[in-house]
Amino acid sequence: MRKPKKKWTVGSIRSIGLGLGSSALLVAAFYTGHAQSFLNGVSSCLIYPVLSIRKKVVEPAIDWAHENRTVAHLKRDLAHEQLKNKLLLSRVVVQQSTKNYASDIAETLKFKERYHTEHAQVAQVISRNLEQNDQSLLIDLGSRDGIAKDMLVIVDTMLVGKIIEVFPWYSRVQLVSDKACKVASYCPETQAQGIHVGCGDAGCTTLEHVSHLSEIKEGDLIISSGKGLVFPQGFALGSVAAVRTEGLHHLVQVKPLCDFEKLDYCLVLDRAHC
Repeated sequence: MRKPKKKWTVGSIRSIGLGLGSSALLVAAFYTGHAQSFLNGVSSCLIYPVLSIRKKVVEPAIDWAHENRTVAHLKRDLAHEQLKNKLLLSRVVVQQSTKNYASDIAETLKFKERYHTEHAQVAQVISRNLEQNDQSLLIDLGSRDGIAKDMLVIVDTMLVGKIIEVFPWYSRVQLVSDKACKVASYCPETQAQGIHVGCGDAGCTTLEHVSHLSEIKEGDLIISSGKGLVFPQGFALGSVAAVRTEGLHHLVQVKPLCDFEKLDYCLVLDRAHC
């Protein structure tokens, strides 16, 4: 017995269409997912070397360049600050030098005015030799400034020495501490007379030929008496440091009042104007 033919209804056709559409979508989704994964894989293979190069080369290079720029800026700033400091230091040096110069010669100029030594000239010490056999200074005045041998060199009320050599631009001063320098002197407190003699030591001199009958003691001032041919009266030489009597004379040790090691400025004058 033959089966009757199945009739296609609208509902059955719709169901079949929905089924086929769903299947097509599933197949499309499946292949689309694989394609996307494939493309992602290919992209990752291409991008990874770029990222790796950026991480290992580009970024360090950028950091290095930035660091160099920073160092360069810091060096430039440092150089600028150092230049500013040098300029400030120069100004300080000039101001301090001016101040020290004024301070150093203040007493000398005051003494010059007080004793009316208008013919005296202010000299700067440019060199010193304080050896046992040579106690001398070089000053920055010479024959072109009217300096001559045997002129006096003083500072404040203290006797420094005398000019023994003259050159056009400078002169040599023999200090009172030199062994060859002798100055007729006395002690104003007791009127004890003697000859002040250098002993080759800037910190120690002697007063010789002092009679044992004369009174003299530690701390007494020693002043030039003016009885010699070169040194005038009234300039201080030192103070008595120690006294010892031997035979007919006192042996007197004197401490110079002038610190020759630190002397920077002095006055030079002719005895005729003293």
